[in-house]
Amino acid sequence: MKNADIVPVLFKNTTITDRTCCICDLVVKQPKQAGYKNLISHLQAHHSGYEDVAAECIRKACAPMSSMFVHKDAADTYGWAKLVALKNFSFTHIDDPVTVLPYATNHWIARPY
Repeated sequence: MKNADIVPVLFKNTTITDRTCCICDLVVKQPKQAGYKNLISHLQAHHSGYEDVAAECIRKACAPMSSMFVHKDAADTYGWAKLVALKNFSFTHIDDPVTVLPYATNHWIARPY
């Protein structure tokens, strides 16, 4: 994927001297006629996986969201912890394989001790 395709998707508020990152709202200095070096350097330094997110946004015609940069395992773990907290499950209840298996999305959750 070319930088010219990535930059319009992941940066907004284009002015003559700078653009704003859609993910972190950081203003990155880059004159319009100077190419994309500073913009791509910002993405490489702060938003790993930006190429996949840009491709997905182009494919789905949607705006990028910070949640697109969250690792799937981290999102699954957060969802599992949120379920346990919201349902007030006791730890003995969530250690039961019968309870765990329907909600298991990670390979490590599905394995009881």
